[in-house]
Amino acid sequence: MRTESGPTGDDPEHSGPDDENRARTRWDSADPEPSGPDDDESHVRARWGAPGTAERAPESLRRSARAAYAQRRPGAVLADLTDDSVFAHGRRPGPGDDGPRYLTYRAAGVAVRIEVTAHVRDRSIVGQVTPAGPVEVTVHWQRGRRGAEADADGAFIAEGVPPGPISLTVRRPAEHPIATSWTTV
Repeated sequence: MRTESGPTGDDPEHSGPDDENRARTRWDSADPEPSGPDDDESHVRARWGAPGTAERAPESLRRSARAAYAQRRPGAVLADLTDDSVFAHGRRPGPGDDGPRYLTYRAAGVAVRIEVTAHVRDRSIVGQVTPAGPVEVTVHWQRGRRGAEADADGAFIAEGVPPGPISLTVRRPAEHPIATSWTTV
């Protein structure tokens, strides 16, 4: 009894144009096609360089990457920045800004409104989470974080926050945490 297993490259009766196209498209570029394991390796080296020869990233960048990875919050819902008082007035945030900056983030029926006041060496953040209820807020920055308990109205204060990128995490009992996008203050 004979069974059909489909086209094979060994049987001229069963080989077809698909087999030829498959062989031709293996290396779809102007580079010569490698013919064996040694040629594969030399092809990769010619195109990308030998392993370990790439320039190492600067240590400051490596530290920043490790800090960002440490600040990740798996499972958190991302709250987008929906309002920024600086951009509403056509300005850019930066040194010499007068007065506080007001930011609003929203996600999953929750709003986080903050007021950021710049001091000489740090920032004060006064905020409110709505709807109100028991909530814990954490302000994250590159190399640290500070927690703040919200009162019955959802209001919280975090002082001594260094200038630079920040993100807030809002945690409510029995709900997924909400993390704001990173914003430079």
